[in-house]
Parts: sequence; structure tokens; C-alpha cells
Amino acid sequence: MLLSVRVVRAAARRFCRALRLGCALTIGVLAAVTLSWAEEPWRAPPPARSRRNPLPRSAALVGAQLFAAYCATCHGAAGRGDGLAGAALNPRPRDLTSWLVQKEPDWALFWKITSGRGAMPAWPWLSEQERWALVWTIRELGRTAGGGAKR
Repeated sequence: MLLSVRVVRAAARRFCRALRLGCALTIGVLAAVTLSWAEEPWRAPPPARSRRNPLPRSAALVGAQLFAAYCATCHGAAGRGDGLAGAALNPRPRDLTSWLVQKEPDWALFWKITSGRGAMPAWPWLSEQERWALVWTIRELGRTAGGGAKR
């Protein structure tokens, strides 16, 4: 019985070491990939420019629920880029209330949500309506933070 406890403890120690190493390697690879993307401006391609938000501003209520479920872990509950999961990312998630984000046209935000880049996942599996609702939510985050005037 004593031998089996020692074997289990030794196996648990090896597993924990392997898990820590695996996490460190994953974070390192993710950081390297995001650094290469961070050097280039993130611009929507010309075909995306013809898109218009078909939803009314009230769709931000639906978008807020989606934001809380999918976006707040990285971007933070208020959209300031201070979410818990975002702390490990390089570059850090954007402050969605910032002037730089708020000046982007709706079609560019929609395209970025759809396409993703680097550590920002793509969300094409969300319906178009849900992605447009997220655009309205980003606009509302900017308004509640002071009109997106932060520079």
C-alpha cells in the first residue's frame, strides 16, 4: 500500500511538471505568433467596406449578453482590455472604449469580429445578427466610457 502511494505521488509530480512545461510552451508560441501580427496594422479589406449594420441600436442589449459570454474574459467587463485572460496575451487586447477603436467604422469592427487575428479568435460561427449586435455593444461601451474620447 505504501509503495502505491509513493508511485501515485511521483506520477502526480511528473504530471504537474509536464503540465507547467506545456502551458509555458503554449504561452510562448502564442506570444510569438501574436508579436508577428502586432507589427502590421489591422485593416479590413476593401470588400468589407460595403457592409452596413442592419440592426437598430437596441440590438446592443443582445450584444451585451454575447460580450459577457465571449469577449469579457479578454477585453474586460467594461471593454477596457483588462480581462483576466487578456493579461497573458501579447499584445494585450484592445481597449474597446478608446478613441482608436471607436473611430473605426461599423463594417471594420464586424470584419474583425468575424475574421480574428493572432490571439483574437474569429467568431464566424456567431450569426451575422449576433456579430452586428456586438458592434452595437462596442459602440455603447465607448459611449458609457465617455463618448470614446479617450486618446
